[in-house]
Amino acid sequence: MATKALAYSAFVFTILTTAAVSMTEYTFRKADPKSKITYHSPAICPDGRTIAYVRAENWKPGSQLFNKGENIYFAVLSNGHWKHRLLISESDSPVWSPDGLLAFDHKGVAVYDPHTGRITQLTRSRYPKPDDSDEAQAYYHHPLHFSPDGRYLVYNCEFYESGDFRIYDSKLHKDLGIDIGNRFAWSSDGTRLVAAWDWYMDQKVPTRLIMWNIKSRKWRTMLRNYRIDNIVWPNGKDYAWVLIVDVLKEGPGTDLRPPQGPGYYRFDFRTRKLTKVSGITQWIVPSPDYRRFVFQSGPKDKAKTSSLYIGETGNWQFRLLAGGVAAPWDWLQQSMYVGWSLDGKTLAYTTKLGDIRIIKL
Repeated sequence: MATKALAYSAFVFTILTTAAVSMTEYTFRKADPKSKITYHSPAICPDGRTIAYVRAENWKPGSQLFNKGENIYFAVLSNGHWKHRLLISESDSPVWSPDGLLAFDHKGVAVYDPHTGRITQLTRSRYPKPDDSDEAQAYYHHPLHFSPDGRYLVYNCEFYESGDFRIYDSKLHKDLGIDIGNRFAWSSDGTRLVAAWDWYMDQKVPTRLIMWNIKSRKWRTMLRNYRIDNIVWPNGKDYAWVLIVDVLKEGPGTDLRPPQGPGYYRFDFRTRKLTKVSGITQWIVPSPDYRRFVFQSGPKDKAKTSSLYIGETGNWQFRLLAGGVAAPWDWLQQSMYVGWSLDGKTLAYTTKLGDIRIIKL
């Protein structure tokens, strides 16, 4: 088995090559540099025949223009061809529910039902105005992730550079008043949620890993005093994969080091035992069946090229899938520049130029 070491300005890791995966790739939407039109945030519907995505004019990653120039489009596969149409203007962040509803950011969190054509506004954002004397009261909402049963929707209530991740109950039609932290994962039945909370003390940043019972709205601490940057909870398992990195701090103090160095650890909920499984230090986006994952890596400078890697959770080996992809997403918004199909056989991603490409595995 060949190995190859790659070093980036952000981190160093080793690639273990995997067996070749048969795949085809094509351009789904192509950017138009002359007209400054780009595309991003592809979201594949559970039916596998519909893709929601964002068409943007004069848009840049991380912009704070509150959806100006961004429009959500639908593409439906018919007789081997994609048919595109505008869904709604000045909108962003499309996210599918397991039963085929589309949540997105449109002056707050809204949900579109393809069966009825109805759009329902769940929450409303408050944008800053030029004469607003209290800008701290301005905020905007965007959806992040549905629970596996489709009942709950996690959304970000962002106050400029900080944000609260909250839960909206679609059955009760209200926010549950739970702030879950900014790294989280659902149980397969949607009744529990594991989340990472930062606790700032003496310029050190330890983390608590907590388990929420959504129905009782009670939580308990599962793990303390590590910096957890990502959580993946495979369906039906009594463990989660957690990304543990060195504690970020300023000034003097003692760093809290991961047990065996930065990387992904398997955390057993029953024994509370940590077992290292990979030296990857980037956020991974797993396929719905959790057999595969992708992650982006590259220079911290967003103007430069990032690369997309694909791996298998059975052995945590991975390989380069594509170069020249869009820079890694903002952790507050978790903007999905990549999207999996429900069967894990199709992957959509956004290039640095603003194209959307489709890979069939």
